[in-house]
Amino acid sequence: MKTRIACVHIFLGNTHVPAGLIEVVEDGQFSTCRFKYFLEYLERRDAVAVDPARLPLHNAAQRVFDGPVGGDLFGGIEDACPDSWGRHVLDTAAEHAGQVLLPFDYMLHAGHERIGALGFSEKMGQMPFQHVPDWLKNLPGHELNLEEMLLAADQVDAAENLEPRYRRFFMRGSSLGGARPKAAVEHDGDAWIAKFGAAREVWPTCRLEHATLALAGLCGIQVPQTHRVTVLGNRDILLVKRFDRISESHTRIPFVSALTLLGRSGSQADSPASYLDIAGAMRRYCLTSELKNDLAELFARMVFNICCHNNDDHLRNHGFMHVSAMGRGWVLSPVYDVVPQPHQHETSHQYLGVGAQGRRASFDNALSASAHFGLSREDAANIILKIKGIVSVNWERLMQEAGVPLHLLPMVRRSFAAAFENEKLDSPA
Repeated sequence: MKTRIACVHIFLGNTHVPAGLIEVVEDGQFSTCRFKYFLEYLERRDAVAVDPARLPLHNAAQRVFDGPVGGDLFGGIEDACPDSWGRHVLDTAAEHAGQVLLPFDYMLHAGHERIGALGFSEKMGQMPFQHVPDWLKNLPGHELNLEEMLLAADQVDAAENLEPRYRRFFMRGSSLGGARPKAAVEHDGDAWIAKFGAAREVWPTCRLEHATLALAGLCGIQVPQTHRVTVLGNRDILLVKRFDRISESHTRIPFVSALTLLGRSGSQADSPASYLDIAGAMRRYCLTSELKNDLAELFARMVFNICCHNNDDHLRNHGFMHVSAMGRGWVLSPVYDVVPQPHQHETSHQYLGVGAQGRRASFDNALSASAHFGLSREDAANIILKIKGIVSVNWERLMQEAGVPLHLLPMVRRSFAAAFENEKLDSPA
């Protein structure tokens, strides 16, 4: 059994501000964590909850918050930690030094490019990102171009020994979550995330995501700016502009996933959940002045995912930002990780529940849930018809403009099959 403590910082104004202490007791499957806010932080008018569901600011002055049992951290803190790709990167680096990493290590060492506005330090009075263990020190390869980054991602993905000149990039990639190789980069003075296509991939994910996000934008859904580049002859890199950064002011924007907003942690990520659950959490924690529009957009995103057969729509793939321009509170972030999946069965299902028929990916099922999104049946039906029309008219053009090979278009069209169906929208049960 080992107890470890870290100071949790959050970026407010122009700097990281100490928000509280997290204590982690490492004891295998019985590991636990606790958190307590600093009184000075709670007195700030601009204080933001580290985790709006599990670590609320209300009546927090004398409270010690108990976290999940079993090794999970609080959801808001897990959102700032690397996911599968980033952990793979850190594990590979640590393995060469004979180190075995635990959740506390991932939290502490993921780096300053991590998603959102949190940072961590092991000592009081120390700014985040200053503690660097020996196995992360003196890494060569600070400046790499996109081609070299892609080669480095290939090496890490193949679990090969990383060349010394790639090691700085190697750690930069560890800051970001998700399963696909990616890294934080600067492009034209702005902060972007670079996603790297796999070698010899049959389903060109970078091109498909680039086109699908453009299609979502035509449907009125908030999307980040994207840019696709090709290197080394035929290898794809998708650049996605970060919505958790304001480059000109070097501002970091607080971010939490829908998993966190529902009060869940990592081991609960696969527990049954629905879009209706997200809508309910939004009513509890999101900015009131934007709630009506955000609920309508969440419904539109659900419909769009049905349209393009994106069934990787789990809770971590929906996010929220804390903003101040429209009043202080949480709002829907731009959509991300929207990729059509090959369609192999007549009946398809979303990862999340849709409506009265559970996860069934149908517009009738979506319509049955319209009231949960603050929509009348007529308004919801109009959103469905609008999205179906835009998708059916524009999908092929955008796919071709993104460079999706012609021989794949029939398979892509099958992914968008729902947009062409003349499904009768029955009354909700």
